[in-house]
Amino acid sequence: MATDYTVIISVRQHLGDEANSLLPGVPFVGKQKDYRFDCPGINPNQTAVLLYNSYDAGPRDRFEVNGKQLYGGIYEGPGGNRWASHELLVEPEFSLKPQGNGVNVSGNLDDFILDNVVIMYKTAGSEPLPG
Repeated sequence: MATDYTVIISVRQHLGDEANSLLPGVPFVGKQKDYRFDCPGINPNQTAVLLYNSYDAGPRDRFEVNGKQLYGGIYEGPGGNRWASHELLVEPEFSLKPQGNGVNVSGNLDDFILDNVVIMYKTAGSEPLPG
C-alpha cells in the first residue's frame, strides 16, 4: 500500500489565552488557529493518521478536521507540563481531499503547545486489506 504524508505544523505554537505562560520563546497564536494543508494523491476512502506532539494539553482542547471534531481530541501528556506524542485516526467521513483541507485547533479553555503535526495518508490505488 502506497502512503504519503504532509507536514501541517513544523514550528512549536502556543495556543490559549495567556501569552508567555508556558515555555519561553514559543510563538503565541491565540485561542484557536486554522491550518490549511493538502494531501496530493490521497485515496479519500482510506483512514489517515494524524500525528502530533503536545505540551501541557488538556481534555478541553480540540482538533477539528474539515469542520468536524476529531474523535479523541487533544489529551494531556503524562503528568502535565511534559511533552507527549499522540496519534489519532482520521476516518473517511472527514472528507480529506487532494487540496484545501483544514485543521482548526482550539485552546480557548487551556493553554498548551503543539509541535510537529503531520498527517499520513494512503494514496490513490491503495485498497483495504481483505478481512
